[in-house]
Amino acid sequence: MTHDSNDFFAGYIEEVQTYIPIMQAGIEELRSNPGKRETLEEIYRLSHIIKGASSMVGITGLSRIAGCMENALDRIQEGQLALSDEAFSAMQATVDRFAQYCQGLQQGASVDEETLIALTEADFNRVGPGTGELFLPDTDSLLVAE
Repeated sequence: MTHDSNDFFAGYIEEVQTYIPIMQAGIEELRSNPGKRETLEEIYRLSHIIKGASSMVGITGLSRIAGCMENALDRIQEGQLALSDEAFSAMQATVDRFAQYCQGLQQGASVDEETLIALTEADFNRVGPGTGELFLPDTDSLLVAE
């Protein structure tokens, strides 16, 4: 995929790169405290932004990778997929692919988007079924001192 070296495109790639450490930290926080719904929602929100904005600027491969993650996170929230070690591994690998994709675009290198998409799909396909219950926040974090 080739793109002109315009300021808008470069700025977009830089913006995506600012999301990567936020997502990585969120995944680690969620791994330590799986009841943190707001953390899961933030990772979902950033995946959604990457999916939509990438599509708008013509980076369909990155959009499809982000869409895989967004769909899986939605299914986790709905209780259809488990928030498991496999899910955390898939999320981390996907965020690493965001970084790899952006780096390739910045360097003007060819990005093998079909392989990255296939790897992402395979990672999320390994995540086991959820309990069928909606993902609810940790009630201890909702208690308010009076």
